[in-house]
Amino acid sequence: MEQSLLFTCSIEAIRIDESVVVELGQTQQRRAGGGLTCCCCSGSSSDIRLVACCLPHAVAVLWCASWCMATPPAPLDATEARRLAQQKLDEALDTPWTDRELAIGLCSEAIALDPTLPYVRYVRAKCLEQLGRRVEAVNDLTHELRLGPPKVDLLCDRGWMLLDLERAHEALVDFRRAVLLDPWCANLYLGTGSSLRVLGRVSESIEQFDTAIRVDPSLAHAYNGRGVAHQYNATRAEALRDFDEAIRLYPEFHFAYSNRGSLLEESSRHHEAIKDFDEALRLEPSFVDALSYRGMAHRCLGNYDKALLDFGEAIRLDPKACFAYNNRGVVYQRLARFDEAMQDYTEAIRLSHDYANAYANRALLRIERSRDRHDPQAMQDLEQALVFVSANLVKYPRDPMLYWVRGRTLRVLGRFDEAVLDFDRSAALNPDDSQVYLERGLLYFEQALYDHARRNFLKALSIDFASMFLLSHSFNHKRIRARTITNRFEFLLVYLVYAHTYLRVVSVEIDRQTKLLCSICNGTIDYNAIKYL
Repeated sequence: MEQSLLFTCSIEAIRIDESVVVELGQTQQRRAGGGLTCCCCSGSSSDIRLVACCLPHAVAVLWCASWCMATPPAPLDATEARRLAQQKLDEALDTPWTDRELAIGLCSEAIALDPTLPYVRYVRAKCLEQLGRRVEAVNDLTHELRLGPPKVDLLCDRGWMLLDLERAHEALVDFRRAVLLDPWCANLYLGTGSSLRVLGRVSESIEQFDTAIRVDPSLAHAYNGRGVAHQYNATRAEALRDFDEAIRLYPEFHFAYSNRGSLLEESSRHHEAIKDFDEALRLEPSFVDALSYRGMAHRCLGNYDKALLDFGEAIRLDPKACFAYNNRGVVYQRLARFDEAMQDYTEAIRLSHDYANAYANRALLRIERSRDRHDPQAMQDLEQALVFVSANLVKYPRDPMLYWVRGRTLRVLGRFDEAVLDFDRSAALNPDDSQVYLERGLLYFEQALYDHARRNFLKALSIDFASMFLLSHSFNHKRIRARTITNRFEFLLVYLVYAHTYLRVVSVEIDRQTKLLCSICNGTIDYNAIKYL
């Protein structure tokens, strides 16, 4: 009542003072008596007297108005605030699944009403995660964990989010804390194993996946995780069994199909790999990894148009897919679209500064374009590739692909003895990878060790006849011509260069050329066979 009366008086004072201001504005300044006429005083007054007369009115009015209008309403009772906050949380939980932004807004209103309300930040964190805002989600879960004793579900969720953010060390801490609270939760061992695998502690990760499977033998994700660990550890038969079991337990497990496809691809089983990637994409059409790996399989088979389509779609879905950029660059390079290849390699490196294979590919492209094996920029790229691939080998010392990348880099740098050792390690870890034998064959060829080179090339072809596409590209820039033939081995190389074209015609032609190649390899056909090309 008192405040209302004071507010009314203030408004009236403002009204009266407004008339004063208007009248002052309309008063003409004049020199009569050396002053101004004051509307609230009789006669004229000096400037100083005018200020002294009118200023207190204005100050008083403004103070009264600001005090009345700025006075906040009485604070809500704590019980009422809790009730309203809970009401907002309930509304958030009832929002449609597709309207996560609304749920986030309601949770924020609930937090403003009662910052200590349990569970509300957890709900907001789950909504933020669904929108890809994982950093904010982790912050909410961290605050929620501070409100009370640690909870298994909060630690588990935060652990998986931290893994997605590539903060594996922190994730491992959360999963281990959660295991102490609930040692019979298989999902916690799954998270622990996944964190250890990312950190390069592959053997320890396999033990954690084993425990998860013992706790819950039907957990398909545990088999899939262990399969990936076995793949890193070069125990490929075990990896294949785990992927098969994961798919048996969960026939719509698109990750397992894609992982099995990548394993088959590394073993040069391209057609089988493509079937798995097709299935993964049927289950999840926007699965970027499956698109990228399928593109690589098509590339190895010489299906460059299909490869470009897959890599392009992967990049459209995820503009940060550095793997797709790098492999699309390889296709562009084989199609002699060098500018596009250079752009893709550079973009892959920009997205992932330690991408060793992209550095090596860009270096080889620079050499191919400049015809200078000692191109300064290429040398710089190769040195960077060596640094990063060696760092990765510290984490994954049994990954055959890393030895292959380093071996190829050392070969181009002219460090042949070291390169041979890396190719030997890669072949020992994965004897079914045709690319290892191709690269080792090129190394021997450059050293004029033709018998060793021939054996490696034929080994590659025996594993994967599509290796011919890779080998023919390798020799295209050497400009080998038929007139330069001096022995049977060089004739084989010439054949491989030209067969690249013929093998892409019709099935009858493919069959004929295959038989011809086998005849050359077996030594049952002489040089005159070149006229049939």
